[in-house]
Amino acid sequence: MRDIIFGLDFGTSCTKVVLQDPLLPKAWAIPFEQLPPENHPYFLPTQIEGDDAKIFHLTSKNAQFKDLKRHLLIPETYADILACAFLAKVIEYARSYFLKTNKNLYQREQIQWILNLGIPSIDDPEIKQTFHNTAKAAWWLSNQK
Repeated sequence: MRDIIFGLDFGTSCTKVVLQDPLLPKAWAIPFEQLPPENHPYFLPTQIEGDDAKIFHLTSKNAQFKDLKRHLLIPETYADILACAFLAKVIEYARSYFLKTNKNLYQREQIQWILNLGIPSIDDPEIKQTFHNTAKAAWWLSNQK
């Protein structure tokens, strides 16, 4: 069993992901290669696009839903659902990218993922719980394939 720490910075404008194996002196920043060249590959815009079939896509252009983190701070209709969909897509992509690019290193290992989500430093237990619940739901959703 190998622990892989999944560091996810859910930022207001951009989201970043770094994975680390505590047994190795190494960490992997995850590039979001599907982004247009004008975007920095390690800074994914914190926004999501949905289609008519209610299938969500990570995008940097034409995103229908922006300010996902800010909306979680102020209770709004569907804010947690949209943030959950975004985080699930980010987690799914990052985990897949990591396993594909480190296949030789982890092909015989059973991985135990540990999620560390960066949240606002707000002293409001209800907001902290909203972020916690959203991250847990996103993690679960990212595993549903």
